[in-house]
Amino acid sequence: MGCMLRSGVHFCIVGSRPIFLDLVSDRYFCFGSPEENRAFMALLSRSNADFEPLERHYKTGLLVQSAGIEVPQTCGENNDGVHEVAPVSGNWRQALAFGAAFLKSRRDLKRRTARELLDRRPESLALPTKSVLPREVAARINGTIAQAALIFGTFDRCLPKALALSRLVLAHGYQPTIVFGVTGRPFSAHCWTRVGNVLLAESESRIRNYTPILAT
Repeated sequence: MGCMLRSGVHFCIVGSRPIFLDLVSDRYFCFGSPEENRAFMALLSRSNADFEPLERHYKTGLLVQSAGIEVPQTCGENNDGVHEVAPVSGNWRQALAFGAAFLKSRRDLKRRTARELLDRRPESLALPTKSVLPREVAARINGTIAQAALIFGTFDRCLPKALALSRLVLAHGYQPTIVFGVTGRPFSAHCWTRVGNVLLAESESRIRNYTPILAT
């Protein structure tokens, strides 16, 4: 019999340690003991090992049994080939709209979970079909964000920024992806927005430090 992670829980491997993201409870966490780490890594590789250290996580709800031979899967995302585009002059009206969307998303995160806000994204705009973002469009979007920063200041909260940026990308008719990533020791978390391999309003050198844990 296999097992899966509870719905809403995602993970990645940083070094030899699994790190988890629970969107329902809005928290990152890791196992509390080396024995749990080893048992989980053995589970992923379908090795014959002592899985007793993981038994309690069926009771906590982190793991759920499945009828097949499934094991938990990472998101499969990586940062290979992702690149940034230099900004050009953007649109001031869209800059104001982006700033307002950022502030709204920041307020919403005080009342709702990240999962709720991520799930609500398609409600306002029909999902587009275009997934390849032309370089000139990316440059204008980046310019628009830079102009918004002149009015609203630094957008230093990554999730409100990513949510607002997704809305701007949708308005241009393209399909955005928000990627969440983590580092190990010391632990840190970040998220960013891309369309295909085009990174928007973010430094390529910065995201290289993070292992993706969720792409949505």
